[in-house]
Formats: sequence, structure tokens, C-alpha cells
Amino acid sequence: FDGLSKIIKEFVASYFLRIENISFVFLISFSKSLKIIKFLRLFFSDIIEIIPCFFSFLFSFLLTYYNLQSQVINEDLVNKHISYLSSDELEGRKSGTKGIELAAQYIEKEFERIGLKTFNSEDYRQNFESRGLNLFNIIGLLEGKEKPNEYIVISAHYDHIGINEDIEGDNIFNGANDNASGTTAVLLLAKHYKELDSNSRSILFVLFTAEEMGLIGSRYFGEKINPDSIIAGINIEMIGKESPFGEKTA
Repeated sequence: FDGLSKIIKEFVASYFLRIENISFVFLISFSKSLKIIKFLRLFFSDIIEIIPCFFSFLFSFLLTYYNLQSQVINEDLVNKHISYLSSDELEGRKSGTKGIELAAQYIEKEFERIGLKTFNSEDYRQNFESRGLNLFNIIGLLEGKEKPNEYIVISAHYDHIGINEDIEGDNIFNGANDNASGTTAVLLLAKHYKELDSNSRSILFVLFTAEEMGLIGSRYFGEKINPDSIIAGINIEMIGKESPFGEKTA
């Protein structure tokens, strides 16, 4: 019995030692697990805080990139249009002169390049006679997707007052602000809306002649179109300088 008792004691001692070792290992593993869990919780907590900032940054970056890539109104194009329309070559764009003809041809080429349709005519000109002169408004049409028979009119006059023969030297009234600036705006808006290609109603881009002679071109246009079809109209005049009525006014 003494030998058996010794064996049992050694077995029990060995068993409890094994239990202690296992417990120790378990405690160490559990402690490490707690540390890992704490680290993961802090890590994902930081990630969760960072995610909105990251997506906000990503959205801002993509939006900026898109705006730069899709920008349709730019300084170079503004300068190109105004520089030509107000150049000495056009001699002040007086109605009935060679200068206004050159301006009309320039606008027509831009309308064609943009891809506008003609309106109630084989070409972009609305021809008429007044005060013994052959005159012409220039009209481009961007047809509406859903309501093609309803019109938004975006307009400006493209004529100016020409040359003053009584002045020596530089006697050309170039009309950069009055109203090459407004004409340029109409051209740029036409390009913008054509590329956007989402207008529900039709848009008429109209450049009036003979404004300086007493609103002759715009009066003629108004007499020839059905007023019930016009939903809204925006006329652009002398936007090359700040309005005398203050900033962001017209």
C-alpha cells in the first residue's frame, strides 16, 4: 500500500501542477487577448472616425477634378470672343456696315460649331429691313427634351455704334463692354447648355441687331414670335464692368 499511495500522490501532484500550468498559460493568453481586443477596438474606432473624413476628401477631390475637366466657361474662350468682336477689324459693329456682317458671320460659325439648330429659317439669320437697311438678328436653337414648344430666351445685342468720322486718330468705338461682353456670355451659355444636354424646354440664343438705333432688332423678334410660347427671357447687357448698382446686381 505504501508504494501505491506514493504513486497516487505523485499523480495528483503532477495533475495539479499541470492544471496550474494550464491556468497560467490560459491567464497569459486571456490577458494578451484582452490587449489585442483593446487594440482592435481603438484601431477600428480611429478608422470609423477617419472614414467620413476620407470619403469627404475623396468626394471633394473628385468634384474638383470633374469641374476642371468639364468646365465649359473659361477665361481663354472669353478673351477669344471679346477680343475679336471688339477688334478694329469690325469697326465698331454698326448696323448696316461690313463690321456687323463680320460679327454675324463669327456668331454663326460659333453656333454651328456648338451644334445649335436654326429657328424658323434655313440659317441662323432672322432677316428684315428697317430704315433702309438690310438687318439680321442671329438665332440659335437648342431643342428641349420634354417641352420643345416652350422657350427660354437668352439674348444680347451684338451691334455697337461704329466709327466717329469727326474724331482724328483712334475713332473706332470698339464696344468691348457694350456689348461684346453680353454677346460673349450668350455664346458661352450656348456652349454650356449644349454640352449639358439636359434642358427640358427649348432654349433660344438670340443676338439682336440695331439695339443702338432704338431696340429695332429686339422689337422685330418680339413681333414675330408667339409670346405665349415664351416662358422666360434673360437679356445680357454690359457685364464687362461691375454694375453701378453694386456687386452681384444687374
